[in-house]
Amino acid sequence: MRVISISPLPPARDGIADYAGKLAQAYTDAGTTMAAVTTTADAARSSMPVLGLVSWSPMTWWRTYRRAAGWHADAVHLQHGIATYGPLLPPLWLLIAALRLKGARILVTHHEVTRDLERLGRPGRIYYRLVSMVTDVVHVHTEASAGVVRDVLKLPATRVLVVPHPVYDLPAFTTEPSELRRRHGLTDSTVLLFFGYVHVEKGLRELVEGLARLFELAPHLRGDLRLVIAGDVRPRPPAFSRFERADRDYLAAVLSRIEELGLTADVVTTGHVPAGEVGAWFRACDLVALPYTNTEQSGVAQLALAADVPVLATTAGGLAELFAGTLPIFRSLTPDGIADALAEQLRAPGNGWREQYARVRELGAPRRLAMEALARLGNSAAVPPSQRVAV
Repeated sequence: MRVISISPLPPARDGIADYAGKLAQAYTDAGTTMAAVTTTADAARSSMPVLGLVSWSPMTWWRTYRRAAGWHADAVHLQHGIATYGPLLPPLWLLIAALRLKGARILVTHHEVTRDLERLGRPGRIYYRLVSMVTDVVHVHTEASAGVVRDVLKLPATRVLVVPHPVYDLPAFTTEPSELRRRHGLTDSTVLLFFGYVHVEKGLRELVEGLARLFELAPHLRGDLRLVIAGDVRPRPPAFSRFERADRDYLAAVLSRIEELGLTADVVTTGHVPAGEVGAWFRACDLVALPYTNTEQSGVAQLALAADVPVLATTAGGLAELFAGTLPIFRSLTPDGIADALAEQLRAPGNGWREQYARVRELGAPRRLAMEALARLGNSAAVPPSQRVAV
């Protein structure tokens, strides 16, 4: 089978780029011939031939379409997120529709469908229903997301594929974990890690409020337990600048709240984390916090799984599928709820969580998604008009 992967590719600073690269390798290992269409002008590190770029330029778009159509793909696998493509969404979906008319079957991995539908409301529902009309198979990472796709987008179960997000090997690091601890004054501390891009739905303010409450209830922990906020706000394209501004305002408010609560000595902020330090932070910490109020799936959770470090999470989105029942959870995001969960985790991290981690790693292996996708793409007929979604 011949498959075109459409996605950002390395060196783009985007988790979807890494995801697409590893999945392409799994397709190749399964005997599939791969090529790529991308948004990344510099895709020299791609292991696949790059057929062209998604672009508003009519000449670039037409050249990409001609090369992609001439490659005679059996299928196209699109890695999709609204924020990933921003203003490139119209030419992207025009390309998808054109390749489908040429006979390619379309599989789309929706990385943030739940969040997009909740944030965007009716326009989001209209958008996703429209793009579903040119999609043969929809892949999501959690049963919760699959329920949203079936219920809101009215897709039949036969068009929905659920395979968990893969757990990759922890990224190689150029800075030793012990050096990170020394640099930030954490040598003898118990490190609670909040990692990744900061935005309001990740519950950072709630975590800070809960940490302050924990120190009120258990003052002996002060000086030992330290919170590390390792990350910054996600840069956004101009069309989505209002989301970036909102996130920057939120982070500024959280930092002010840290000062108001007298937690300056208890919280370390690193700003942007260089690639060579990402894996090291997960080796350097004792516990990863995911106090998310809304999520679909979490790349941070996958890094924690790879590092074999315990996680304290809410049950938002797919987090319950990963952690509930094997590790303590945030039962609420009130200060007392956060404090109670932290205290419980510090006393006992739960039973059987390492075995659960091993099961998750196997279920989400890229080779499994590649095989499931190839089975769907090779054995199913095109979606009949009667199953297409009306807006």
